[in-house]
Amino acid sequence: MKITKWMLALTLLLAGGSGISFAQITGNPGVDAGWIEEQNSAASGVDLLGSGIFSANIYATAFTLAVGSPLVGISSVGSSSWSVGDTIVGVGGLFTATGNTSLTYNGNGSPTTRFVVKYGTSTANFSVGNASLDNGGNGAVLLGTYDDAGADVFTPSTPGLSLTVDAPTEYTGGIQVGITSGNFGAVMTAWNGTQLAGFESFMDLTILDAQFPSANVALGDEFVLDLQQSTSTSLYQDSLGTLPSAVVVPEPTTLTLLTAAMMLPLGARWARSLRTFRKG
Repeated sequence: MKITKWMLALTLLLAGGSGISFAQITGNPGVDAGWIEEQNSAASGVDLLGSGIFSANIYATAFTLAVGSPLVGISSVGSSSWSVGDTIVGVGGLFTATGNTSLTYNGNGSPTTRFVVKYGTSTANFSVGNASLDNGGNGAVLLGTYDDAGADVFTPSTPGLSLTVDAPTEYTGGIQVGITSGNFGAVMTAWNGTQLAGFESFMDLTILDAQFPSANVALGDEFVLDLQQSTSTSLYQDSLGTLPSAVVVPEPTTLTLLTAAMMLPLGARWARSLRTFRKG
């Protein structure tokens, strides 16, 4: 009986462990594990500033980087890289069927839609009409995608991770200081043909804290998702969200549960065989 219980516990432990891999990153936070849906970017009290030309369901996540994730190994500052055990925070969006300006890739090497995340601090003062980085508090960080053509601009024909972002900055001492010495962010996009359908933007909080101790971004802090039409200074939307207060542990996947169910009978047979051997 003790052996059978031990095998059951071991099986469930393995099942749970293998289900917390966050290995699937598709650009669609509605299907990937560990993302928490918040509100729509155009909702009252969420849409803080801008022309209201986007409608996307906002998602957020925070997790411990695990073996198997495509984020592992991203080169960052000096010899450091995104490593297993790092704390990763993320903001994602899933565009709705209506309420958006054109999300179609314009085909000339430049993105039609940009997204920028303004990670606030515990002293953030984001509110309607008040969504600038300085209102995010001292130590807030801005992380956005490129606004011009380049090797790391996301397109429908080059799906996958975009490993660099455009001039991330930290708000400290009343000014914005460029963080340009390494990759602190990565972006994955999802497409429906030539239409941008969703995105997932990640930041390695462990490396940020180690390299820039003055940055005060933490779990549970507010952020602003800035959706922008190309490089326009008038066609944009700033929407409010909040990072999870603790790392997210997703439920075990269906495959994991199936594997666990298959292992249990094997464990029982192994236990019976062991008892027979002891009696002999």
